[in-house]
Amino acid sequence: TSVEFNAENCTSMGSYDYPVFSGCTALSTVTIGENVKNIPACAFYGCTGLTSIEIPNSVTSIGSSAFSDCTGLTSITIPNSVTSIGDYAFTRCSSLTSITIPEGVAEIGDCSFMNCSGLISLSMPKSVVKIGGAAFSGCKGLKQVVLPAVAVSGGKLSSKFPDSYMSITNIVVHDSVKSLSNGVFSGCSGLENLVLPFVGRERGGACAGREYAGTEYSLFGYVFGTSSASSMIPVNQYYSSSASKTYYIP
Repeated sequence: TSVEFNAENCTSMGSYDYPVFSGCTALSTVTIGENVKNIPACAFYGCTGLTSIEIPNSVTSIGSSAFSDCTGLTSITIPNSVTSIGDYAFTRCSSLTSITIPEGVAEIGDCSFMNCSGLISLSMPKSVVKIGGAAFSGCKGLKQVVLPAVAVSGGKLSSKFPDSYMSITNIVVHDSVKSLSNGVFSGCSGLENLVLPFVGRERGGACAGREYAGTEYSLFGYVFGTSSASSMIPVNQYYSSSASKTYYIP
């Protein structure tokens, strides 16, 4: 079964309790017209037979719960015209293994990818300035992430990825990032590869005459923090001839 969607200014298709295509398990193909500007709330909620979808460049927003419970969805192409992904947009899309959020997206809504249990790889662009609460909660299989400033400059990674931060093996931080939170990778005991744009708290901080050059804030261990965690190795690092700090590094 297929559906051709051409509603240019539709903002909602049913509700969370009564989505239009709920139970349409045979729906496997959706063609979204080139003039569609937004994917409405609850548009394809519960379409478990839908396996892939390509969103055209005309779309600027993906509505709340637009693809929630599309458990058969294995791939999604999001264009760089999209600026916001709504709350619960892809919740429980358990067959998704990889998601690339394109440059241009500024907001990722609350619970937007919650319980995408099959998700292994996630790439977020530098344009993202807001990651909603529990956006990636329940993504227990996540291994590889590319992170923008908002993910590493405002707290620990465990707050963004509460169910996977200990098992993530590969992290790349965007070159555009200018500062890192203290202990941002605290407890990331499964980490094997880490790519950072600089060492310490702030770009240039260790060698540009900043007020914390030659302090603990210039050390590599700064991003891992001082709290002990399982499988983390205590490493004593000196930031002067007589002063040091012990960090727990995977």
